[in-house]
Amino acid sequence: MPLTRARWLEQLQVNRLLFWPQRGGRTESSRSAPCGGGDWAYRARLRQPCTRDNLVAQRAASASIPALPAAAAEIYPHQVRAALTVLSDPVQRYLLADEVGLGKTIEASYVALQTLIDTPAGARVTFLVPDALRRQWMAELRTKFFTDDFPRRVKIISHDSPDLWEQHHSSDLVVVDEAHQLVQDRYDTDPTYCALRDLAHSASKLLLLSDTPVTSSHTTHLGLLHLLDPDVYKWSEREEIAKRSAHRAELANHVLSLDAECHPLLPSTIDMIKELLPRRIPASCASLLTSSTCSTNTRASATRQECLISTHG
Repeated sequence: MPLTRARWLEQLQVNRLLFWPQRGGRTESSRSAPCGGGDWAYRARLRQPCTRDNLVAQRAASASIPALPAAAAEIYPHQVRAALTVLSDPVQRYLLADEVGLGKTIEASYVALQTLIDTPAGARVTFLVPDALRRQWMAELRTKFFTDDFPRRVKIISHDSPDLWEQHHSSDLVVVDEAHQLVQDRYDTDPTYCALRDLAHSASKLLLLSDTPVTSSHTTHLGLLHLLDPDVYKWSEREEIAKRSAHRAELANHVLSLDAECHPLLPSTIDMIKELLPRRIPASCASLLTSSTCSTNTRASATRQECLISTHG
């Protein structure tokens, strides 16, 4: 029988009844049994199919990431995929750039909860958020991710207090919400950016949350990327990155104009794309661009776009 969401929620309630630890380290069954020294046969019989059919299926579905079934958040595939991508990477330094309302908070919280579970000895997680959103973050983390189970290990600090950020250096994970607000058109000499840079570079793991990175300037892009990897994205190469950004923006505009319904414009658009591409390009893309017959088929146009975008970003 497939593990549907309704059945998953039903079984989750059974799990909590049978296995959920109570205060003092004793399970509900041990509290009910005389002197806490045994187990009811009824509960034991219930536990066997629950363990065999449900818990094993949950563990497989969550790729052995206990934070996913442990949270009380609504499960959406794109959020789970994003969290698994981060958690399966040995270098967990990412920019999460989903649009507004798609759940960047949930994705980051999955990663935070897994970080706390993986290092029970004392992992520290720091959330740097706009002051107006501190209560919202606090409520989400407590009610959906049960961070109260990890006392004094989760800190939520404000964008407005850069003088206090130094106290949270060397955190295991730093999550910066609305990161573009702290980086927008700031240079590496700006005091606020310097404080953010020191905090980000001191952390083992880093998540930057921003819903508008595509609309930002190349300076903001560089500022965000430098927080993630200072060795690859250097402020000393700002002019080169500006040229690269302008080149890719022009190339993207031409690629997006490959419209099968505008057949007469396709040859000139392809010529402009060929001028912008490097001399050595994959044979598959070259054959599409040099084709003497420009198909009006929509699938063919989409294939050109996908090939060029996947090859040149």
